Amino acid sequence: MGCLFAKALQLVDGAELHGVASRGRACADTFAARCGARHAYRCYEELLQDPAVDIVYVATRNEYHREDSLAAIHAGKAVLCEKPFAMSAAEGREVVEAARRWKVFCMEAMWMRSSPAVCKVRELVKSGSIGELRLVTAQLGFPRPFDPQSRIFAKPGGGALFDLGVYPLSFVHALLGPPVRIQSVPWIGPTGVDDQFTALLEYESGCQAVIAASLRARLANGAAVHGTEGTLDGIEPMYFPTRYRYLRTAAGSPSGRRPQSGFCRRLRGVWSLFRRVLQGRFRPGNTTLYKVVNGYAWEAAAVQQCLRRGLLESPEMRLDETIEILESMDAIRAEWAHEERG
Repeated sequence: MGCLFAKALQLVDGAELHGVASRGRACADTFAARCGARHAYRCYEELLQDPAVDIVYVATRNEYHREDSLAAIHAGKAVLCEKPFAMSAAEGREVVEAARRWKVFCMEAMWMRSSPAVCKVRELVKSGSIGELRLVTAQLGFPRPFDPQSRIFAKPGGGALFDLGVYPLSFVHALLGPPVRIQSVPWIGPTGVDDQFTALLEYESGCQAVIAASLRARLANGAAVHGTEGTLDGIEPMYFPTRYRYLRTAAGSPSGRRPQSGFCRRLRGVWSLFRRVLQGRFRPGNTTLYKVVNGYAWEAAAVQQCLRRGLLESPEMRLDETIEILESMDAIRAEWAHEERG
């Protein structure tokens, strides 16, 4: 992750990887040599004391995000902190309050939210292009070799929710805001963290969202947004979508028609497709693709624009929204309390 972000900076005009620090000097030296950093610091404190450093990218283990972000803020440095922003909403509020008190830029590093495809999907939803939202689905999962020593499977920062589930959760939050009710079921693994989970989120509008994440299975790794007048699907890959498909629901949908035989339904479908082809309405252009060399570059460019404008937070990834997402994560984990104890 860190090296990918470092290489992305080479694609952003005016950005430079000035230096890197790790909990061990040897790791910092290796990283600097591999990724082209000017300096490798002996410790985090030495990096934070360097006046040439404008912004600190925090990509440490999940459980260290709070303390490492606070250290940078107290040193007067702007902060871009990897997801999840903190281990709980309470920790997140502490970081946000410090950033506002010290008047430094702070943002959660959720590169998915900078994806041109996600930005366009949000625009289409906001404009009412697919009508009122009724259902959003999003999932992300990859089978990982089980290793109890790996940060992914170890407490307190491991698990599917912290590592992967934050992506689909942030996606639905970008479209719907905070839910009014959450139900969730986990599969707790041998190390006591969630190897997999599903969650149903309900919203004031009546819309629902179903999200899932897994460390043990490859899921569909995409999202779909269903409205009363259309659908946006094929939004993938979930961690940084590069495409989406726009399907508008035809007027006079079949919901009010009498039941038909299977043969009649197939015949009607073929005739409908034929008519769409004749009318020029069936076009591959319904799918929009974006060429992406390194998705982290979009995120870095967005942060750089904020800094140049003198903003203390991103209008597209607000700190209050980051806290709301952490509150939803807290609510999901609260649903698992009896499972984790068992």
